[in-house]
Amino acid sequence: MTERTRAVIIDDRDRRVQYTGDWIAANGDAYNNRGRHGPVYGNTLQGSNTNGAKLTFTFTGTRAQIRGTTDPEFEDGSTDPDPNWDCVLDGRVTPAAKGPSLRPGEDSINRWPFCNFSDLIPGQHTVELIVRTKGRTFWFDDIQYTPTDVVSGETIDARQDDQDLTYSSGWESYRGLAFITRTRGSTVTFPFSA
Repeated sequence: MTERTRAVIIDDRDRRVQYTGDWIAANGDAYNNRGRHGPVYGNTLQGSNTNGAKLTFTFTGTRAQIRGTTDPEFEDGSTDPDPNWDCVLDGRVTPAAKGPSLRPGEDSINRWPFCNFSDLIPGQHTVELIVRTKGRTFWFDDIQYTPTDVVSGETIDARQDDQDLTYSSGWESYRGLAFITRTRGSTVTFPFSA
């Protein structure tokens, strides 16, 4: 089960993610060392170099994020990456949901937040990502969503400030992103049922 503040992680291989257009499955081994956010989730990615290809996911909740691996190219003097993408919420393109802009010269990064749908009215929603490409492959990794109700049988993301995590002495916040310790023997515990 998951508390209402925890996100459910949906892998790119999950049958609930619907793909339209040409997509290929890729092993994450060639991508796991990219950027500063760790390896790809589940060691797999789905890629498409077809303009207009899309992925669709329906959930009941209040927030969703579509993540993947960046690998853009930029034409000389352009700030528009190839590939690019559109974020769609409940059938409407939502420019405000588009994640941070990619910049020329930036390295490839895993777990990049392509689309952020937040502060949604509790209930059922459908999110989509539409690939915009001139031939470069777009790489999708996972979707995280915050459910409205308690769910079971799902993979969850318990973040560093989860109320059920108990830290021993020696831990401190690191830029609000994580907790770190330099004290040998420091522990963190998390109760769960298997």
